Amino acid sequence: MNVTVRPKGQVTLPAEVRREARIEEGDVVEIVVVQGDCILLRPVHSNGNGAGHDDQGWADTPEWSERIEKSLAELDAGLGRVFYSERDFLASLDE
Repeated sequence: MNVTVRPKGQVTLPAEVRREARIEEGDVVEIVVVQGDCILLRPVHSNGNGAGHDDQGWADTPEWSERIEKSLAELDAGLGRVFYSERDFLASLDE
């Protein structure tokens, strides 16, 4: 799925993406540059003290960061596949 960067660096998250990530108008999202040209966007949901990820605490662990780095290295080495939609991923399972 591609989106166009508009003036002032603005992008529109497609409705399907917002729905899956449970992002609504006015929500805060965290932006992390994972590796040079890879960007991770994730919603920041309140956990009672005004910050944090509701059920995604696992994503803030060193183990998770190591797995992301390993996956990106494998992708750079041509060992992985990128799926731009859930449909493409599920179709690959039947190959």
